[in-house]
Amino acid sequence: LRAGAAKVDITPPAGLDLTGYAGREGPSVDVHDPLFARALVLSTVEAEVAIVSLDLIGLDDGSVARIRARASELSGVPPENVLVSCTHTHSGPATMPLRELGEVWRPYVEMVERKAADAVCEAKRRLVPAALSASRGECDVNQNRRHPGDPNAPVDREVVALKVVDEAGRALAVCVNYSCHAVVMGPENRLVSADFPGVTCS
Repeated sequence: LRAGAAKVDITPPAGLDLTGYAGREGPSVDVHDPLFARALVLSTVEAEVAIVSLDLIGLDDGSVARIRARASELSGVPPENVLVSCTHTHSGPATMPLRELGEVWRPYVEMVERKAADAVCEAKRRLVPAALSASRGECDVNQNRRHPGDPNAPVDREVVALKVVDEAGRALAVCVNYSCHAVVMGPENRLVSADFPGVTCS
């Protein structure tokens, strides 16, 4: 197995509409913390896969298809083997049409599409011999958003992590999956932020 990882800055300028809360008054006014596109490429003699994670609420099917196509063109990873995901921050710019959740600024989305694919290409360029390990645990910071405060409401507390290390045991990447909306900053916030997933990555 070989693996490579990379990240690129996708922080928008102030002035774009944020998304995630209906009725938020006005566009972003500043940046609280940067947004990134992070890529991991895993390669064996049989296949290559790429995982891209973006500090955004989400992307529409067209954006995902363009990222996959460009990433494949630049890196050689088959487009069907490029997984595109978003951390779902509610303090990022509007990147897909959602009713009453901000206007999408296409030049920013186009930049995101390019940089996400570039991150895959850079991760592929950095391939080195690697090993994987997986672990799981539990975390109780989330709640059932339909029934907040109800101790009997079902909640998925599981945290799953995939660690990728080089031959010297140094971490190249950690992929984390956890079910929780990135809403720490709240609806009054008008600062761009990756919210708690950004802090987790840091």
